[in-house]
Amino acid sequence: MNWPLVSHFIGLLPWLILAGAFLVFKKNRDLRSLWLLVPVGVVLLGWNLLKALAHVQGSAGSYFDSLMQTALISYALWWLILRMISRFQSLTGFLLFLFTALIVTACNLSGDLFTFMQMGITTTFLGLIFWSSHAIARLICRKYPTRLKFALTLAVSLLVISLLLCVAYYTLLMSRFMGFRFDILLGTFMVSLVVSGILFGGILPFLLIAFFTDFYYTRFKEFLGVEDKTYVELAETQAPDKTEPAQKWVDL
Repeated sequence: MNWPLVSHFIGLLPWLILAGAFLVFKKNRDLRSLWLLVPVGVVLLGWNLLKALAHVQGSAGSYFDSLMQTALISYALWWLILRMISRFQSLTGFLLFLFTALIVTACNLSGDLFTFMQMGITTTFLGLIFWSSHAIARLICRKYPTRLKFALTLAVSLLVISLLLCVAYYTLLMSRFMGFRFDILLGTFMVSLVVSGILFGGILPFLLIAFFTDFYYTRFKEFLGVEDKTYVELAETQAPDKTEPAQKWVDL
């Protein structure tokens, strides 16, 4: 058996799952769903450029590649199954993040138990930042939703939550061994700034597709839960026009 070929195929398994999501679910059997490949390609290109500029190689490069694949594939899968999720979309995204991390780790990382535990802790940490930020942005923007408001709220939420988690980590663990040090606290802030910046940079291409393509714009509005709200507001303010559908979308 050609083991290098088998190993290469196993490494592609997470991407094959993503490809299968376009075919398995009936609601994704639409050529417009392929718009999602644009942000996927943009993020991959941006990540490779960032790695080249930062000179990340070897085992560290493989580790960060696995983190990037986890976030990218799970987020793309979330957009593809969003119309099948009626409640707890952010929680579903978090669980999907962890499930994808398990598959990516098993396929791409070869190492001891410590490596897998480290990957598990890191992905849980990133998943909490990623999806709690989405939940907060949805909660804040649900009443008066606009594209710009959601994007800015999400960016601020990413920064605040990553900062809180980094500070909590420093307070609970690092300070027990080294005591309080202002330079480490400042470094913690810089780490949270970098983490939130990279995460938002990866999310932004998906948001642009969601904002400016009808196929994913509908899913974005369903995520915010504005459909029923819009219908009620229109019903209260005007009688439905018989020449047009009674239910209309407001421009976010």
